[in-house]
Amino acid sequence: MPSLPFPSRCVSLLATIVAGTVFSAHAANSDDPLALADPRVGTAVYGGAMYPGAALPGSMVKLSPQTTKPSTAGYNPTEPILGFGHAHIGGTGGDAFAGQLRVRPQSGPLVFPAKPAAKADEIASPGYYSVSLPAENVRAELTVVPRAGLHRYTFSPDAPARILFDVASTTNNRTPEKPAGRCVAASARFVSPTVVEGSTRTIAGNSRFDSTVYFVAVFDQTPTARGTWIDSTIQPDVLEFSAENPATAGFYAEFAPGATVGLRVGFSYTSPEHARRNLEAAAGLTFDQIRERAADTWRDHFANITVEGGTEAQRRQFYTALYHTVLTPTDVTGDNANWTADDKQRVFWDVYTLWDTFRTAGPLLTLIEPQRQRDIINHLLAIYQKDGWLPDAWTYNKIGIPFQGGTHADNVIADAVVKNLGGFDVNLAYEAIRKNATVPNPANSKIFPLRGRLAPYLEIGYVPAVIYTGKDAEGRGNDYSAGVSRTLEYAYNDFAISQVAAALGRDDDAKTFRERSLAVYQLFHPEKQFFWGKNEAGEWMPDHDLGDRHMGWNSAFYEGTAWQYRFSMPHDVQGLINRLGGEEAFLAAMDAYFEGGHHWQGNEPGFLNPWLHVYAGRPDKTADRVHAILAKDFNLGPSGYPGDEDVGTMSAYYIFASMGFFPNAAQDIYLIGSPIFTRSVLQLGDSGKSLVISAPKASPENKYVQSLTLNGKSWNQAWFRHADIADGAELVFEMGPKPSAWGTKVRPPSLTPAP
Repeated sequence: MPSLPFPSRCVSLLATIVAGTVFSAHAANSDDPLALADPRVGTAVYGGAMYPGAALPGSMVKLSPQTTKPSTAGYNPTEPILGFGHAHIGGTGGDAFAGQLRVRPQSGPLVFPAKPAAKADEIASPGYYSVSLPAENVRAELTVVPRAGLHRYTFSPDAPARILFDVASTTNNRTPEKPAGRCVAASARFVSPTVVEGSTRTIAGNSRFDSTVYFVAVFDQTPTARGTWIDSTIQPDVLEFSAENPATAGFYAEFAPGATVGLRVGFSYTSPEHARRNLEAAAGLTFDQIRERAADTWRDHFANITVEGGTEAQRRQFYTALYHTVLTPTDVTGDNANWTADDKQRVFWDVYTLWDTFRTAGPLLTLIEPQRQRDIINHLLAIYQKDGWLPDAWTYNKIGIPFQGGTHADNVIADAVVKNLGGFDVNLAYEAIRKNATVPNPANSKIFPLRGRLAPYLEIGYVPAVIYTGKDAEGRGNDYSAGVSRTLEYAYNDFAISQVAAALGRDDDAKTFRERSLAVYQLFHPEKQFFWGKNEAGEWMPDHDLGDRHMGWNSAFYEGTAWQYRFSMPHDVQGLINRLGGEEAFLAAMDAYFEGGHHWQGNEPGFLNPWLHVYAGRPDKTADRVHAILAKDFNLGPSGYPGDEDVGTMSAYYIFASMGFFPNAAQDIYLIGSPIFTRSVLQLGDSGKSLVISAPKASPENKYVQSLTLNGKSWNQAWFRHADIADGAELVFEMGPKPSAWGTKVRPPSLTPAP
């Protein structure tokens, strides 16, 4: 996902201050994953961009506080609270596009708009959130069922109790003059003294996502007074409204001083009837019973992986990451007005974006929740059947985020095929990914290809890049966006397609796409020894700053530097090693990369780089680099992540790395690093089988593998295939304080074979 533009000096200072904060555990039980996972981690704007509120895996309702100066998730831990909204997407950059239906408790005189309220005693646990607003003399508590939110507000006895419900709310992480979203229409009416129904239509986000939300709100007691408002006009005793393009519009209800007010809100993207139906999931249950049921749902998820050893802080980081991995995609099956599939076909929003998730989040699901990954792939294929193209991102019924790298549904499908995931139509999938590789972008776009690939790649084998960044002397920018990095990603997409072709016996296609995946080397500058841009005539682009992490869309590299993309040949690392002058030269280049401060853990292009030492026979250097990354770039504070959490991607990185192995995604290869836990057990879906990773001597000092057994047999290579563990396996590590000869002889597979 695109990160937000780099912060100014003052924002950087704030991020540094926030990063220094580490949350303390709310519970003393260090063995209970539910107590260890902390949704407050990673909620800073530049440290994860997550939300701390109540949610379930894939739930439509993510009921969370909203603040001033928020991230895309609607929250900023250093800012006061505006209220509690029902829809959020966490961990992304760009423009916010959710935040509907904001509820705000208020005591004292009716004042609108209510002033932002400072918070105190914030508590967050998977499926539950609570906070005090001292200025309003109220304690707020939130929990959820998948498609409804439950509120409980406990007011002090010395002031009136009031609930404000802003039907027109959106999350705005931009300026008031150019907001990230706006409400097009809002309406609501009291259908009884305690029940309100209504809807809101908003347009928001990078691609101006257009969605309508229907709701039913039910108070658990009869208000003493009611009313509505539109913009600055308050209407006491007026029990319905309808407004177009309101800045704000909603209803309020007042209760006796000291009241404890319960509010339940059913939520639907389809109709009021669906909103009422969605609320029925909480029928007959108390707030506390719903909270406990949410906790049980999360306990089931946490049971997918158990870890022992390490420090309590590392276990808390681990289970917080495991919590974050399944908040998206959002499951809207049966509640999507623009989708005709029945409940047998899972329908998702926020597959956002595959450029991020194919690297870590998807491979993790394939191991521990394979049915969820099958459902995601089947939904991608349903989009292909409906739209004619596979999306690289999908949000609110739209193919979105056109400016990222390649066609990474190719990688998702290849990863599933080589790992024998099954459960989807492989022939249909191949038809879809082959179209990506053979039919140019239908809009003939030069900058933002919304579907397919930029045409020059299919014609001359690369995407042209001329001036790298900014504009030339005549005011012209690059004709094509991210020419070098996009070419590298298209090349890997081609390799992914070749694997699917080979699995289907389409040998000619497999050969064609394998060969084309290596044509990217025509952008490898033999003297500079970096991937470099060329114009359409084949002339090298001018010199530029190799460390420039330019965020403009006309640069040669997308969200990364020439240094980070220097090593972006996941399918042919050996070929890259050869071009850099052999293993010693490759390792020297890697040292220059890391020790020169060029590695950026905060974004996806560099994710695989620390693991590439394995291809040069130095797994000990991978252990060094990865241990340093886990210690430096992840923490238990608001800035708990080194960049946007990216809908499970950054969290899945931590999970894999801390267990001691990492996927080279879209291949069946896992690279071995260094476990920080003494024991990890992964339940392999519903198969009843498990992957056990045992490293009884693992510690910060004992980070080097001395020997390894796989199912009791000596294993002397620092990698394994998916088939080696798919039916259950046990890896037993002997760890020690010094590098050893283990794993230095047999290289992982590469299109160019090792000498």
